[in-house]
Amino acid sequence: MSSHDIAKTGTELIDADEQALEPASPFKAWNPFFSFHYSVTEWSSEGGRTQVRSQRTTFSNGKLRTERFQGEAEGGVYDSMVEQMQRQAATQVELMMKAFTWFLPQAVRERLKSD
Repeated sequence: MSSHDIAKTGTELIDADEQALEPASPFKAWNPFFSFHYSVTEWSSEGGRTQVRSQRTTFSNGKLRTERFQGEAEGGVYDSMVEQMQRQAATQVELMMKAFTWFLPQAVRERLKSD
């Protein structure tokens, strides 16, 4: 007998009781109240070129999906994007600070309105 031979023992079949068998339950859907979305985008300027890397991960209905992207554009894209973001941030800070002008004396408030 070689080392790969298999010996048969006990080949007797037993009839199964049909009522003892239970059908397999269908896949239950994942809890729809638990899901998340995560994304991150990184912009950088290197060697006069704008580089972008992005990753997005989502989990919903029991499925985890991840997408990644990496690309490159001309250098002016990064500069204009940074300038636009700084302008938006300054506008938001200005709007927030306007709420505090009510705590200043009347003369100071009128001077700020004229500017």
